[in-house]
Amino acid sequence: MESITIRFLDRIVVTRNRRLALAQASLFKKQVRNTLASFGVETSINQVEGDRGYSFVASIKGESDDVEAARNFLKLKFGIVQPVSLMKAGDRIPKARLNEPGSVGFGVFFDIGADTGKNALYPLYRIREQLVEGHEVPARSILKFFGFCSNFGFPVVVTGIEEGTKISVELADEAVTDFKAWVDDGLERVFCHGETGDRLEKLLAASSKGHDHVTVQETGFLDAVLTCDRRTNGAGIVSMIGPRLSHVQMGVFVPESIKKLLE
Repeated sequence: MESITIRFLDRIVVTRNRRLALAQASLFKKQVRNTLASFGVETSINQVEGDRGYSFVASIKGESDDVEAARNFLKLKFGIVQPVSLMKAGDRIPKARLNEPGSVGFGVFFDIGADTGKNALYPLYRIREQLVEGHEVPARSILKFFGFCSNFGFPVVVTGIEEGTKISVELADEAVTDFKAWVDDGLERVFCHGETGDRLEKLLAASSKGHDHVTVQETGFLDAVLTCDRRTNGAGIVSMIGPRLSHVQMGVFVPESIKKLLE
């Protein structure tokens, strides 16, 4: 029998509504248990409260092959904390978490689960190359109009590691492809982190403006993308549901503004 311990990349920010945070923590643990149900391993999951909210640790016990398969699947589906010494250029992080986009002008930082606690830099030159065809646009303008919001998860690829601590990343190809397609279709979108897709759908259904005008796609734990139709705009959706979701981070993807950046 083999036993390993895994710390997940996902975490829950604890706001004044501690009951909500506890409910979300229970949901996360349920999702992990359901994910591992077919792996034939024993699993216990604990939440750990720190200054950044709840994080999660799973202990997995079973036959060596089953444990390794379970670990790899959790890494792919959720993202886990791992030693920087094991990371290398080309590694894919399925859901790297944005960290305060717009707080610096030379790029944006992602939490990729490095055991050192250091965030990885998505540098400005690469942001420009991937998202605005190399145009010399300020980072804050790109991040604003692309709707980047704190803690939302995107797939990224490690592009370099210097001195064992300085990590650089870029968006994975599928994320870049999605952004380009969204610019072309011209529909505004709202990125949300901090609430389930079901809860967002219920809030929209309760509103005459949101009902039938917005579709909800859950992209990860507490991550969702709201796609507006041509009669609706993202800012309007934020102003409509935002007051009831003070615990949720939101950003609006605005294709018309992005097109102007490319002129």
